[in-house]
Amino acid sequence: MQWYLSSNTLCNNSVYNHKEQKLGKLNSLMVSLPTGVVTYAIIAHGGFFGIGGNLTAVPWRSLILDREKKCFTLSVPKKRFEGGSIIQCE
Repeated sequence: MQWYLSSNTLCNNSVYNHKEQKLGKLNSLMVSLPTGVVTYAIIAHGGFFGIGGNLTAVPWRSLILDREKKCFTLSVPKKRFEGGSIIQCE
């Protein structure tokens, strides 16, 4: 079954890893032009009240949406989110 959600609905949802450790929040989506395909999700993490935090890009296909909990799951250790970077996921 195919369903659609707006980027506003997806952004600001929390992202957890497979150990239920909070990694951050979905900040924005990167869209490949001209295809319109979402390629990366930008995860905001660290900082204090949104100040001094980091942004990390992860492949969109690596995020799993949990519709019941209204969050995303990403199978990476929390330690890989130190600093800002691009994380390649399996």
